[in-house]
Amino acid sequence: MLPKLLPKFDRRLFLKSLGAAATAAVAVRPALAQTVEPSARALIEGMGQALSAAKTMRFATTTLMDGDASTKLPDIYKLVSSAKVLFARPNRLRIQYGAPVNAELLGDGEKTTVFVPARAMKAQLAVNQPNLPPEATVAYDAVMLPYIDLVLEKAARRFTDDLRVSQVLVRDIAIDGTASDVVFLSTPSFHGEIWIGKADRLPRHIVGTWTRGIAGKPTAAATLYSGWSLDQPVTDADFTPAGIADAKTVPFAELWKK
Repeated sequence: MLPKLLPKFDRRLFLKSLGAAATAAVAVRPALAQTVEPSARALIEGMGQALSAAKTMRFATTTLMDGDASTKLPDIYKLVSSAKVLFARPNRLRIQYGAPVNAELLGDGEKTTVFVPARAMKAQLAVNQPNLPPEATVAYDAVMLPYIDLVLEKAARRFTDDLRVSQVLVRDIAIDGTASDVVFLSTPSFHGEIWIGKADRLPRHIVGTWTRGIAGKPTAAATLYSGWSLDQPVTDADFTPAGIADAKTVPFAELWKK
């Protein structure tokens, strides 16, 4: 059984406030309607270029997210989760979730594997499988939301395609010791802020609302990114967790049953 987090605060109020703040930012700035600052676009595009040019990347994340009240989402995805991410182009992905989730997501371009070491179980889903079970669709969307836009062939396209509003809010502000520029932006699918490292052009913090987020529902999320390492050698062993070969293959829903 995957352990669940014990809510110590009103997570829904906090996360909805994140989304409300991003949406309100558009409403209270009528002068910015449909206004794209070239300097803001340049920062976002520079981030995308830095990510797209990397053959391999490692980074760590801490994420707080939630869908709306109708989203059937396991509690393990609704509060703070930490993860280590390894990606190698074109399609090798490994996400290692720490406590309390203690699970891994692996991708190779043909299938996605969810591995739970403590239960010696794994479930596999074909990429572009036409009829995913609902619980698999929701969970897959949830675990991929903080990462997938950053590791695509054309990284950060969600933030540049059909950009409606963008503005540089703050320059030269430090987050986790890294000098960054903060950009507010609005597209049909995302409204919020991105903190972009000045020296390396890598994302350091993303907060806002994905309007087509978890299971197609609006999703408020805040993610901190750290420990970036690009273009370092990786091997097949780096994408092969200990014990996965002997793990029992079960239907996806079995991973969550008591």
